[in-house]
Amino acid sequence: MSMSSRTTQNQLPAQIGRVVKLTWLTLFVLSWGIVLAGIPETYQNHVVNFNPELGAYFQSIGIPAGFDGYFRIGLDILSMGVFGGIALFLFWKRSNDWMALFVGAMMFLTAFIYANSTYSDGVFLYLAVLLIALGETSQVTFFYIFPSGKIIPALFKWVILPLFIFRYLIWANIYINSVGQGAIEVGIVVLLIVIGFGFQVYRYRTQSTPAQRQQTKWLLVGLAFTVPIVAGYIYLVNIGQVFGPRGPENYFILTCLRIAQQVGLFIFPAAITLSVMRYKLWDIDLVINRSLVVVVIAVMLAIPFAGIFFAATAIFRNILPGGQNEISAVLAALMVGMLFNPARKQAQDLIDRRFYRLRFNLNELNKGQGPQSISNPGLLTGRKLGKYQVLDVIGNGGMGEVYRGFADGQVVAIKILNERRAGEADFRSRFAREAQSTSKLNHPNIVRAIEFGEQDNTAYLVLEFIEGQELGDVIKNNGRLPFKDIQPFIEEFSSALDYAHSQGFVHRDIKPSNIMLRADNQGNLHPVLMDFGIAKIQDAQTHLTGTGAVGTIDYMAPEQIKESRTVDHRADIYAMGLILFELLTGERPFKGNAAQVMFAHLQQPAPNPRSLNPDIPENVAFAIQRALAKKPEDRYPSATALKEAMLI
Repeated sequence: MSMSSRTTQNQLPAQIGRVVKLTWLTLFVLSWGIVLAGIPETYQNHVVNFNPELGAYFQSIGIPAGFDGYFRIGLDILSMGVFGGIALFLFWKRSNDWMALFVGAMMFLTAFIYANSTYSDGVFLYLAVLLIALGETSQVTFFYIFPSGKIIPALFKWVILPLFIFRYLIWANIYINSVGQGAIEVGIVVLLIVIGFGFQVYRYRTQSTPAQRQQTKWLLVGLAFTVPIVAGYIYLVNIGQVFGPRGPENYFILTCLRIAQQVGLFIFPAAITLSVMRYKLWDIDLVINRSLVVVVIAVMLAIPFAGIFFAATAIFRNILPGGQNEISAVLAALMVGMLFNPARKQAQDLIDRRFYRLRFNLNELNKGQGPQSISNPGLLTGRKLGKYQVLDVIGNGGMGEVYRGFADGQVVAIKILNERRAGEADFRSRFAREAQSTSKLNHPNIVRAIEFGEQDNTAYLVLEFIEGQELGDVIKNNGRLPFKDIQPFIEEFSSALDYAHSQGFVHRDIKPSNIMLRADNQGNLHPVLMDFGIAKIQDAQTHLTGTGAVGTIDYMAPEQIKESRTVDHRADIYAMGLILFELLTGERPFKGNAAQVMFAHLQQPAPNPRSLNPDIPENVAFAIQRALAKKPEDRYPSATALKEAMLI
């Protein structure tokens, strides 16, 4: 199995690295120099010699007559500052990566393209045209080389120079002859970007590594916001002039649209920076999920809002002399506000279960990760269930409370079904059948089920009492452990898993809190796997009723997260890999909130444990990563096979 690692194909050769970096810095300084050089002329044209009509309008509302000039200069500085800051960050962090340098240059050149400062004549004019043509050419090229740096299709390399010349001539004509940019000229650039986007899809499906796919997702999210905003502004305001020439009657509308365009431009570099730096790559799935939910909510609420608004307007028109629209809008907003929470829940469920085909939605996931609250702890203390005296509470969980019990000189653990579950006849019957079949498991490293019973509407399961400590507490107190120290654990744990699997059982909820460590007479600790069968009926109940009994997401295999009917013993192999990773490194491979961890299980390749603990043998690290493969068929066929791969 090959591991995902940062490729080196984008590293600059040493012999040309200095030249490339010097050229990059020259372009950066030049772009800033031209913008700053254009500020005096912008100031003269829009602050000193301001448009009389606009100046009079500004003064009538109490702002300086040259406000438009101040706004243009301020927006230039803000745009160049944001884009330039991101570009310098990439240069500082990844100065030997030509792809990072290319993206940084594209960013500050993009800011330059949309600068308001003017360049009427002289050398600055031709340098400005040069930078704008370079910027637009880099924008198009980006879609044919991102994220690997390889040009796809290879023929595009012959388009780059003609495209640069074409855009240079277009912009030279615009500046020298003071003509507008036509829709065809813009359309050619847009068409090339659309074609490049199509090749991004091809690259994603056929050539990208998992990390590159996540990088591409950040690109798509950035484009999903930036392209509609910027393209809409260009066609509606610049080309179509839908709002007419700039004047007092539409100045602030056009200004707000220009600010919106600038915000849209900021979204794209932020997304691409995360992508290029490979920072928070695996959070993109959560961003997409939340964005889709917002879109669905907006669509769901837009319909009733429009209906209420127009209906109210029609009614109020015959009652009120004026202000019908304002009152109707307030009424519609109040009514829609009452619908927001139900709409949010429905939208989350629709996206998670239908679009992502998850077994549960994110709201259920978050609820399932918190501590389980049990009402009236210790309520049964002092009672007898069958022949067992109920003693103190020793634990609780999603199924109910666990008591210490005693009978015939034997200490036992008594698991009590909580009232809600006990009241479900189907669940109770499943619980009884599973308890009876689990009692047939006979292995020293699997807890023994003794009997199942019901008394006074209380369903209970009597288990062997394990004197020891949870594996989770050992990890918490000791941190990572040397591989040689956990070899006995691996031997016994794999034996227990394969025995249970051979008997037709799949645990489905293996985690440190379900593994007890029992000491023998010599003080050696032996793992005992708890709750075999309990997880199975929890899983079945979730499928049948959608109760949201999600379980612990930190140790859940990808196929358990998806709406899958084919969960088999290889889900336990995945969980075993997670536990071994944590034992050897002291950390879980996937961290974050519940939703982040869930999407990491689905998308993110497991990191190499040697990156956290170099003392781990290479074959052990390889075996753990194979156990954590996303597809069940790529994992080891048995726990013993995983063990043997680690102990060779």
